[in-house]
Amino acid sequence: MLNKLDLTNLNIQEKDIKYTQSKLYLCNEKGTKFIYDNLDTQKVTGLINQLNGKIIEVVGRRNYKSRVYYKVKNKDMVLGWVLLEHSIRLIRIPKKIGKCTHLNSIPFSYYQYSDIENEFINHLLEARYYFEYKDSKGLIVNIVGNSQIFIPALLNDFSILTAAGNNTKIKLDADTALYTNNYFEEVKEQLSEATTVEVLAYYKNLNEVKVKKKGKKYWVYSEVETNNLEDDEFYFDNAELLDLLMFLKTENKSLKNKLSNEMKIKETVKDNLSISSDFESLFIKRYLGELNETE
Repeated sequence: MLNKLDLTNLNIQEKDIKYTQSKLYLCNEKGTKFIYDNLDTQKVTGLINQLNGKIIEVVGRRNYKSRVYYKVKNKDMVLGWVLLEHSIRLIRIPKKIGKCTHLNSIPFSYYQYSDIENEFINHLLEARYYFEYKDSKGLIVNIVGNSQIFIPALLNDFSILTAAGNNTKIKLDADTALYTNNYFEEVKEQLSEATTVEVLAYYKNLNEVKVKKKGKKYWVYSEVETNNLEDDEFYFDNAELLDLLMFLKTENKSLKNKLSNEMKIKETVKDNLSISSDFESLFIKRYLGELNETE
């Protein structure tokens, strides 16, 4: 199964997509920079550092007095024009599920997340945004079922939950504890002898495995042998193009309420693309075709 989003062999470029996406940032500004309702009148509506730790969306750009100002909004509310110097560019990515057993601080962050860090430790998390900042790589993660509260996590702190291939099995030693869930709080059964079980999923970089034994599902501490040459889940050879494609997919969620069937939705997306080969068509089908996916 191909995990890496390899755009290397595609001739699709951002200019081929007849749509301009808004760009997202994790607000991370120091000092007391003003938010202007109007640059010409210099009417101030707030301070940008009050938005630190929030995701802001850039919907406009303007050169003013030799400086670049960005028109931003948060939660669908336009806030005004600001200077962005340290905020972290976010790339939209296909949703990844995983967890963090610890969280290290993001370098050069002007917002302290220490008050909420413990809420994310050892919980099932989802990541929808990727970033590179000051030689660090990371993700914006939220607890599954609650996308309103999120935190940046360094890439090495996030262990992705990976579905096992068909007929993947491991042998468990006698006395291995079988747990009811991935919190490993309640032991359901203790093996009396060495047993071979089917692997359903596992966390990369953690010895935590979901298995099935006689039709019942458990979690165990064990190892799964994997191919060291597996594709990097978070290698993106064209991050901006991926961001644009994921933006198009997200935008089409709103079309579901307006168009009568899925075929019309797919055609609307594809009409925004200049496709010049069968390979590119397959790529679009792979990443934009599953429009009924629950976000």
